[in-house]
Amino acid sequence: MTTSTRSDSSPSGGTPAPSSPGYADDDQLVDRLVEVARLNRSRRLLFLLDEVNYWTGGEARAVVGIPDRGDALNYLRREYAGRRVRYWNRNASDWVSLD
Repeated sequence: MTTSTRSDSSPSGGTPAPSSPGYADDDQLVDRLVEVARLNRSRRLLFLLDEVNYWTGGEARAVVGIPDRGDALNYLRREYAGRRVRYWNRNASDWVSLD
């Protein structure tokens, strides 16, 4: 069981426009939605450790070599016990705490 780290470019920060709360412009919102769709299509279980912010850093790890999602979640619980682990949940389309 191994994990890999991948880095992607993601929308950069900026001053939010009043018409688009949290985003500098509509293009940034579209970029975020495209990235969420890409994460939802991933066949690997993607996860973050501790205080890593995917949306600003664009870096996530992936569980490699464990095809079953339940087994992969159990692996993360064992391997990273005591650390803050969040994984990509397709149903929520967001990073969710492993706890």
